[in-house]
Amino acid sequence: MYRLGAVLALIAVVRAQTHSVSSCGKPGDIFSNATFTSSPDPIVKTAPLTITATGTLLKAMTGGNFNVDLTIKALGIINEPVKASSPFTFSPGFVAGPAKIVVGPFNLPSIPGTAVIAGTIVATDSAGNEVFCIALNINAVDEDSSMPSRDALNAREALNASERFALFRQEVADPVTDCSGASDHLHNRVLSNTGGVVGVSGDLDEDVSSLTVVTALNVQVSFIKIPVNLNIPVSISPAIPKGHLALTIGPSTTLPDANAIKVIVKGDVKINDASSSEILCLAIDAE
Repeated sequence: MYRLGAVLALIAVVRAQTHSVSSCGKPGDIFSNATFTSSPDPIVKTAPLTITATGTLLKAMTGGNFNVDLTIKALGIINEPVKASSPFTFSPGFVAGPAKIVVGPFNLPSIPGTAVIAGTIVATDSAGNEVFCIALNINAVDEDSSMPSRDALNAREALNASERFALFRQEVADPVTDCSGASDHLHNRVLSNTGGVVGVSGDLDEDVSSLTVVTALNVQVSFIKIPVNLNIPVSISPAIPKGHLALTIGPSTTLPDANAIKVIVKGDVKINDASSSEILCLAIDAE
């Protein structure tokens, strides 16, 4: 009986470790009884993806900090640690009580090769108390024979080194600009980027409990160009109330890494409400 119990416990541990998205929170976390799940689980690159978060926020929050500690492998050329810390503020803030966020279903962008993301994302409040911890263990395999070999990538890298260096040296005056229309639901918009702190504020003329994020982006990783055209539905409970809205992120601190691969992102990100009416549009031209 003891041996059977040990085997069952081991199976339970192994299964828990295979979840693509899960909670690694501790007793006493401010986001109590937190669950983070993905469907399907494990994540499949060719299947529509839905991510759900539920729990109870034990106190209202207007700011805090995100701490990211991940290892990312992708495209046959990326194998990098990503360690970053970034403070944030949000007004009117997150209210105490039950909360649920559902992201999806949406189709992942078509990226060749295997994508591996492993590690944690931890949020803390302004006093440093843990709010939640998300564990990622994503291993999405794509048996794409057209993916170039590592030797071919290295050769291409060497041939294009000078061209890419010139490209990455370009300076963009403002990496994020406002492309919203006069009828957008976020009025009196102000975008700022000062001292590493990125902010957006305005007056929201409606409550928002569901929205869709529409991206039309071109992402360049080294010499590989990837179109990222997504429609991501999001439901939020409790809803974001109408009124003045302000969000800031940064300044971020990252782990120094001289060998980190550069990424260039260009295009638009639009946020639409439940009736497909635009709330906000951001034009991105960032390295």
